[in-house]
Amino acid sequence: MCQNIFKIQFLKIFTVTIYLLFLPLICLTEEIVKHCNSDDLIFQFTPCDQNDKRWLFAVPRSHDFLCTPESVPAPLHGLNCSVTCPAGHFLEMNSQKCKLCKPGTFSLGDRVRYEEFELTKLPEGFSIENSPDESFGGRTIKCGGGGGWNIEGNQLRYSWTPCVSTLSISLHLTRPGFAEFQYQVSRESKGLIQMLQVRNAQCQSYGNSKSLLLSQQKHLNKENNNEKVNQQEGADIRVQRLSLRRGQNLITWTVAVNPVLSSRMEMIRIIRIDISGLAFAPECSSCPEGTFSSVHGAQHCEVCGENEFAQKGATQCQQCPPNMWAEPRSEFCQKRPFCSSLDYFPVRPSICVNSSEENLKIFWKKLNPQICIDNGILNTLPNKKEKCLPCGPEMERNNAGYCENCPKGFISSGEGNCVPCPSGSIPNYGIFLTNWDSLPPGIELKKECEFLSAEIPNECPVNPSWISYGNRLESATTRMRGVALEINIKFKNGFSSPLHTGKITNENPLGKISMEVSLQCKGKCQFYIVQK
Repeated sequence: MCQNIFKIQFLKIFTVTIYLLFLPLICLTEEIVKHCNSDDLIFQFTPCDQNDKRWLFAVPRSHDFLCTPESVPAPLHGLNCSVTCPAGHFLEMNSQKCKLCKPGTFSLGDRVRYEEFELTKLPEGFSIENSPDESFGGRTIKCGGGGGWNIEGNQLRYSWTPCVSTLSISLHLTRPGFAEFQYQVSRESKGLIQMLQVRNAQCQSYGNSKSLLLSQQKHLNKENNNEKVNQQEGADIRVQRLSLRRGQNLITWTVAVNPVLSSRMEMIRIIRIDISGLAFAPECSSCPEGTFSSVHGAQHCEVCGENEFAQKGATQCQQCPPNMWAEPRSEFCQKRPFCSSLDYFPVRPSICVNSSEENLKIFWKKLNPQICIDNGILNTLPNKKEKCLPCGPEMERNNAGYCENCPKGFISSGEGNCVPCPSGSIPNYGIFLTNWDSLPPGIELKKECEFLSAEIPNECPVNPSWISYGNRLESATTRMRGVALEINIKFKNGFSSPLHTGKITNENPLGKISMEVSLQCKGKCQFYIVQK
């Protein structure tokens, strides 16, 4: 106890000493007072009163000086709270008039858009909460480690977590509006349980709360008073729109996972959030990197194409020099590398007539887009001949050089001709894709490429996206980022099995599909299978 008293007394003495030392300095400090002009002032509105009216007043732009009373204009009657500016305009506070945005900028009018997020903090009104999920067998779960809703890079994402994760957005609207979410989800996601809700100031839900069962939203285009869903065909991009009332609104997007169906690879990536019903845009927003606006009053920014670039606030795209290249929506150009063998792919014919001779001629072509600088590497790649690859099991090669299915009741290992089954037995039918040069009848192969970003309207230039190497199929090696290389295998004749008995269930399926996959990526990549 004595020791504690000594410390307290010492601190008191120390505090008094500091005060006496700094007292003369404080007395000598004077605030700068000057005659302010319009450049020294900023204009602000008071909050709206019960009659939707407000005042416009001026304050110094900086805390480093004060303005003389005569240089500060008296408060003025502000515009009615229901007044707004159309898209492509902003409200100039001095004149209280809507003005056109300059080239290089854009405005959504009474809307605000969130598409880039700071790593250190969420936008005003945004919050994230993670809580334990009792459906995980009563285990003690710590909600942390970066799962759930979080910011990665400059994007708002949801990543797998055993916890319930809720994204909340608190808004105050001056007129009825909407909240529109454009987002990307893992394809054929079955394990995410989601609920999108909106509440009023009394925390009462209103409108149609949207349960987002992603696996059931296939090519849906639905619109009514409270929601809009639009999935681009073949893409993972979804749009959800909620109608909002005037006043205070709380939007919550809650995500939980099904312990049985969920996969740790499932994710949600927010592309952008648009909020409508706000008062006005006090200033125009600069066009993001890789985009531009060349006119006054732009409502959105155009995307720069391939081999073009633009800095933030650009009025036009710049062309890359001949020795450089750029992806669509790029901020800068990259130096073109010299070509390597990875920039070329083998072209293999689908017909092979004589299996006993090396008559399968293979030659090389350059992959698209053609980015690298030619350096003679093509001349070092072997243009060779190979023997015909064996057809897959249950197939044989016909006289025309194509692989075809064995007749009913016949079997084959793929090495030679089909032979009949022994007496009293039937084939164990199946489709075995082991020769990608020649596919069996009834199998349709479609190779595609698409940009992951919905903001890029261009067609994906990676072609071909998948390449046959005879006994395997490989995705193209590409320097382009943010693309999905897809292969669709369509079984046009469906499935059947004469040996199957009983009701078709998950435990007793009609058939099974299996594949051997090897994943080798220099950067970040994902591989997933979708059944349609």
